[in-house]
Amino acid sequence: MRKKSVLYYFDKSLVEPIPRLHGTRQMELLASQREIVVVSTEPGARSAAEQETFDATVASLAEHGVRHEPITRGGGRLAQIARASLVLFRHVRAGRGDILHCRSYMPSVAGWLVSAVTRARFVFDMRGLFVDEYVFEGALEEGTLRYRFARLLERRLLRAAGAIVVVSERFRDHLLTRPDLSGFMGGKRIFVIPNRTEVDSFTGNERESIRAELGWSDATIGIYSGSTAEWHRVDRTIEAAARLARLEPEARFLFLVYPEREKAMAMAEAAGLGPERARFLTLAPAEVPAHLGAADFAFMLIEPHISKQVCAPIKFAEYLAAGLPVVAGGGLGDTEEWIRSGKLGVLVEQRDPDGVAEATSDMLSSDDFRRGLMKERCRTFAKERLDMALTTREYEAVYEEIDRA
Repeated sequence: MRKKSVLYYFDKSLVEPIPRLHGTRQMELLASQREIVVVSTEPGARSAAEQETFDATVASLAEHGVRHEPITRGGGRLAQIARASLVLFRHVRAGRGDILHCRSYMPSVAGWLVSAVTRARFVFDMRGLFVDEYVFEGALEEGTLRYRFARLLERRLLRAAGAIVVVSERFRDHLLTRPDLSGFMGGKRIFVIPNRTEVDSFTGNERESIRAELGWSDATIGIYSGSTAEWHRVDRTIEAAARLARLEPEARFLFLVYPEREKAMAMAEAAGLGPERARFLTLAPAEVPAHLGAADFAFMLIEPHISKQVCAPIKFAEYLAAGLPVVAGGGLGDTEEWIRSGKLGVLVEQRDPDGVAEATSDMLSSDDFRRGLMKERCRTFAKERLDMALTTREYEAVYEEIDRA
């Protein structure tokens, strides 16, 4: 009997971290149950290092029985959607696409078009509220023709999808209560699958060696991991760290930032946070778990815009997997409730650097923190709720639901 098949399509290259860490690995694990084809968008040229990463990823997919189909990037969004639609259609006609699993909006447009002319069903794996993100970033202006078209397209995708994957319960609630979706948005098609990580990769084995290399063996180290994009609010994190440095003489701060490390370093200098108290590194994804394991607590002061109120930051799963209590602003997906009910850190008002510093100082002096109880709770929560193996099982449950429909 032929295996049921899944076409997994994302509009990124295999050399980028997120598709490899949070996409292809899941498909490899699912390949024992289904025929899997991964479709990615690739540039016309790569550096030698990128080519090495690309070849290794394709080889890993093949080793697990997963086919790979590249689509060359270029020619604008409409041309990209047309090329993707043709590739998806060809695979469906060849019997390799019972389900079109489309990660984010543009891939879902191609999936929707192909599902409209074939028997394939498509999964709208939303990842975020990208129309709202574009408004926040200034790429779209509310009330304009482009904005109205983007909203119309979003509604069409939501209506047509065989299943909708979101990353938090708050995301699900947002869709179910949004007035413009009330006519067709039932909860049965919406599946909540948060961003997770491979918990076992956070061993902490290199903790002492990294701390010694930094010259901070006896320090209490706070860490930030992530982008310098505006909504990550690395600026507020640096300001809060500078205030905390005045309250906690033994505190040191490690910033794992990309892509603008120099920009973040300039922010720290302006805040009075010198290199003796703060270091800035840009690391390969494989190096991040070990460096997180060298820290003692973590910052997550993301901007609480509507597009982030439904999010599930990957860094949150990684922080907990490393056993790091989290200093977090409220209103971010389900993390606020998890931190409060699980006692996984401290909730703060992210716009108040003095308040962040004082709350963090209180946490560092608490009995739970000093005895390592918070660390253990974080690790346990990550293993039970945020391990990547759970995502693989939940994706299979989505596919099974579509099979039955």
